[in-house]
Amino acid sequence: MLIRRAAIVLMHTGIVVGVLSLAKFHASVIAEPPYDFTASFRFPWALVYCGLLSATAYAVGLPDVPRRARQIAAATVVAVVGAIGAV
Repeated sequence: MLIRRAAIVLMHTGIVVGVLSLAKFHASVIAEPPYDFTASFRFPWALVYCGLLSATAYAVGLPDVPRRARQIAAATVVAVVGAIGAV
């Protein structure tokens, strides 16, 4: 039970950290001209995308249902494509 809860927390934490850190990296390094990510209109949309990713990951059964690496990868791709489609 403890490992299951840890997996759920780590999945959602990973989604938030991954999306926000990549968005911050884009805002400060890649974008021309650089901008402050947290002060822009993109920040709330990044949070919405985090929520969509979490919801679609839950819908495909992550982190509990898939057991094999190939099933996990397929479920992850479906979750990301579903979140992108929702946007």
